[in-house]
Amino acid sequence: FTIPLMRRSGYAPHYAAGVEATASIGGQLMPPIMGSAAFLVAAFTEVNYGYVALVSFVPALMYFYSVYTAVHFRACADGIEGLPKEELPSFTGVMKKDGYRLLPVALLIFLLIIGFSPFFSAFWSICAALAISCVSADTRQLQLPNPIAALIGRGGAPAPNEGEKVPTGLVANWGGIAAGIALMAGLPTFFGMNVIDALFFAICGAVLFSSPRMINTLSHGAIASLVIGSTAGIMGIVLAGVTLPGLALRFPAIVLEYSHGSLPLAIVLCAIASYIMGMGMTITAAYVILAILAVPALMTLGVPELNAHLMILWLSQDSSLTPPFALGAFIAAGIARADPTRTGYASLMLAKPLYVVPFLMAYSPILMDPGTPWWDILIVWATGFVGFYCLAIAMEGYFRRKLSWPERILFMGAAVGFFFQIWWIKVAAVVLLGIGVAIQTRFAASAAVRPPAE
Repeated sequence: FTIPLMRRSGYAPHYAAGVEATASIGGQLMPPIMGSAAFLVAAFTEVNYGYVALVSFVPALMYFYSVYTAVHFRACADGIEGLPKEELPSFTGVMKKDGYRLLPVALLIFLLIIGFSPFFSAFWSICAALAISCVSADTRQLQLPNPIAALIGRGGAPAPNEGEKVPTGLVANWGGIAAGIALMAGLPTFFGMNVIDALFFAICGAVLFSSPRMINTLSHGAIASLVIGSTAGIMGIVLAGVTLPGLALRFPAIVLEYSHGSLPLAIVLCAIASYIMGMGMTITAAYVILAILAVPALMTLGVPELNAHLMILWLSQDSSLTPPFALGAFIAAGIARADPTRTGYASLMLAKPLYVVPFLMAYSPILMDPGTPWWDILIVWATGFVGFYCLAIAMEGYFRRKLSWPERILFMGAAVGFFFQIWWIKVAAVVLLGIGVAIQTRFAASAAVRPPAE
């Protein structure tokens, strides 16, 4: 949906595909529902997942803000305007009609915030989504019993959506295969529990397996869980493979040796390692291996454990965007019918925070490090957003008009200065930004009053 819409608005196909690929990666980083690797971060560090999500919110917000500003300035440079107002749906109307569908997400966030485990929170959020889906025939997963359906006037078994494939041989009515599956689920329960429990599970099984759409939903969920399950299954093998030969002890020494004790160089080496591993692994698998190998080296150089794991998590995302094996970018390029290599490089330019934020995690309290004064945290957040704003201007080459190369270098210098944690460098960045804005304002004003050429 988004790629055709961007192309219709006037964006180049490869750029539209790059934006989609880059924004999709952000879903792995944005709380409260982060990627599966974020749960492994909580497991490795023995920190509550809610806290991991909390400290990850502002960096993820910076990521999306950086993408937004880059897309905005590209639109300004190319003269692209938004959709006509009459084509935009009313926010109030959409919320009145479909706002109730956000309740499971709100429940998930609430349960995580108050301290429940991710498994408990996800279970009850799924239950809430299942219940809310019964409100509309378009989203209903279950066949309602006839008395309830007659009472609320919403009966009938839900049919599969258009183009939706349902596994044949699994769909049945109350007297067919569903009853047999329910019986198989209920009989073992009967011998271990009381009759009421057995009947309850039997009825639940019959209801679940009587709906084609529910069968399809469960099958998709099972297939999606294979990625996490396979990764979790090989974690022990990988851990043994790097621990028994002594590689887990040797790799940090290698990083420290080649970086000569320099933390920035060590981060660059970890980024290179994550990119190489990402060529043949999923993001989660690459994170697991680097968490075992690279995190000890970063901790030796003074990086806190949680910061080091989140740095590796961010660096592991680049394998989906960076050529020559940019799987996420190549898939988006296929949808946009664009050149895969150009799409990969467009994604690389848009995903700048993947390489900047890990340095901020190492050198600044962007993750609300314990014991840090709140004003220091606010300064880091504010200068981080301004830095990404300047970086987008420099990369896209437009502010109030198209920039010359000296002006782009000026804004690039301001961006780099805002990312440093030395006060006088930040002051210099403010001066550079002020000079750049003044130059742009002056030339834009003179161009506005200049009479058109005859």
